[in-house]
Amino acid sequence: MTGGDVLNTLRTSLVVVLFSGMAFSLIRPALAFKLRMDLGSTALEVTSLTTGFMLARAVSSPIGGLIGDKYPRLRNLIASTLLFPTSIVSLLLYMSQDSRMIISLNFLHGMFSGIFWPTVQVIVGLTSPREKRGTFLGLYFTVAGVGSSIGYSLYGALPLSNQEFILLSSILYFISALFSILFLSNRNRENNPSRTLNEIPENEVINPHLILISAFLLGGLMGLSGEYLYIFLREVHNLSKAELGYLLTASSIVGVVSGISSGFLSDLLGIRRSLFLLAVMASVSLFLISTPYRVIVIPSVLAMFFSAWGSMPLTRNVSAFKRASGTLVGLSNTSSNLGSAIFPLTAGHFYDYFGSEEVILGLRGATISFLILSILLLLLSILLVKGIRNISPSH
Repeated sequence: MTGGDVLNTLRTSLVVVLFSGMAFSLIRPALAFKLRMDLGSTALEVTSLTTGFMLARAVSSPIGGLIGDKYPRLRNLIASTLLFPTSIVSLLLYMSQDSRMIISLNFLHGMFSGIFWPTVQVIVGLTSPREKRGTFLGLYFTVAGVGSSIGYSLYGALPLSNQEFILLSSILYFISALFSILFLSNRNRENNPSRTLNEIPENEVINPHLILISAFLLGGLMGLSGEYLYIFLREVHNLSKAELGYLLTASSIVGVVSGISSGFLSDLLGIRRSLFLLAVMASVSLFLISTPYRVIVIPSVLAMFFSAWGSMPLTRNVSAFKRASGTLVGLSNTSSNLGSAIFPLTAGHFYDYFGSEEVILGLRGATISFLILSILLLLLSILLVKGIRNISPSH
C-alpha cells in the first residue's frame, strides 16, 4: 500500500467521523431532554437511552470484526454503507413521540454504530505505519472530539427545540454517509492483517483480558459522561442549558487534546503505561466530582472527559493484539459498550431511589456510581502498574 492510499483512507475516516461526531453530540442531549422535559420520562428511562445504545453496540461490535478478519475485502463495503440506515433511524427518532419507541429506535441506532465504527477503526489501524499507529488512531479520535465539540457548541448556542436538533442530527448523519462512500475507492481490500501484526514487537502486546477490563471500566466512564452527567449537573449543581452547553463544549475540546495526546504517548511509552496514567486520572476525577463543591466539580468533569476520550486510541489499537485484530478490536468495543450501558443504568437507579439527598457520611445518592467506578479504576491502575517494570519503553 502506498503513502497516498494511507492518506486517502485517513482523510475519508476523518471527514466521516467529524460529521458523525457532530450528529451524535447533537442527538444525545436532545433525545435525553426530549424524554425528560417534553415527554416527562424518569431518570431511569432517560439513562436507558445510553444503556440501550451501548448494549446494542456491545452485541453488534464483534460482527464487523469477525467478518473483516474472515473476509477482509468486505471491510470497505461495511464502512461505506451503514451510515445511510443510521440517518434514517435518526429521522424516525425525530418523528416519534412515544418514549418506548424512542428507546427502541436508539437501540437500533446502537446496532448500526457497533458494526460501523470498529470496522473503520481497524481500517485506520491496519493501513497506518506501525510506528505511527497510535498517533493516527489518536488523530482519528481527536477529530471525533472536534465534531463533538462543534455539536455541543451548536446545542448550547442555537435557539432550536429538541425536535429541531434531532432533525439537524439526521441531516449531518446523511452528509457523513455520502462521504463514507469514498471508502469503496480505497485500495486496502487486500490488506493482510496477519502480515501487518507480525511486525508488532512482543513488548507492545498486552494480555487481551487486561485490555478488555480496561475498556469496560473506561467505557463506564464514557457512559457516565453522557445523559446521566447532564441530569446530574443540571439538577444537582443547577447548571443552566447554556452553562451545560459551554461546559460540554470545553469538555469536548479537552477530549480533542486527549485523543491525539494519548495516541502519541502510546507510540512513545507503550499502551500499558498510557492506560495506567489515564486510569489514575479517571479515578481521581470521579472522586472529586462526588464532592458538593461546583468549583471542584467543573474542572473534574474536564479531567473525566480527558480520561474517557484518551482511552479510546489505546483500547482500540490493533497493536495491543497479536492475532484476530478485527475481532479483538470489536470485542474491546463490546466491553467498552457494556461498561457504558451498565454504569449509567445503575446510576439512574440510584438517583431515582435516593435522589440528591445525603445517604450516609455525606455521600449523596447521585454520586454513588461515581465513587464505585473511582474505586474500580484505582484497582485497574494497580493491575496495570504491576507489568510496567517488565516492559521497556523503547520500541
